Amino acid sequence: MRVFAKMSGLGPQGATVTIADMRQLINAAMLVTVLAWSGSHRLHAISPPPKAGTRHVEPYVFVHGEVRVTGRYNWIDGMTVVDAIQAAGGFTDKAGRRVRISRVNGISEIYDRDDSRKPPLLKAGDRIYVPKKARRLL
Repeated sequence: MRVFAKMSGLGPQGATVTIADMRQLINAAMLVTVLAWSGSHRLHAISPPPKAGTRHVEPYVFVHGEVRVTGRYNWIDGMTVVDAIQAAGGFTDKAGRRVRISRVNGISEIYDRDDSRKPPLLKAGDRIYVPKKARRLL
């Protein structure tokens, strides 16, 4: 809270803002933003990066490309590619129709947004990439 006091001029003269204070404030603001985009506080909060020297890492999926908030999201059993993209704030206006899912075992899968079939289930560690729309040549 020293950050707000110093920035507003309401705090004591000796109040200082440390880099750690600023990082904590920025991380909290980013988390609130992502949670607001996802619309779900329970399922899709961004997981923190693993700490050095620790072996246990929470299951996650990574969503990048033409989504609103790229990043690493907590994976839950039964999560689909559509759930992960919604957690990332949805598609941007430049997003293409096809989505690439790269599995931990090295196999890639393409999901077409227009496909009427059930979206593929994700596994912990999967990477989802949403490319830009293909440009048409005239």
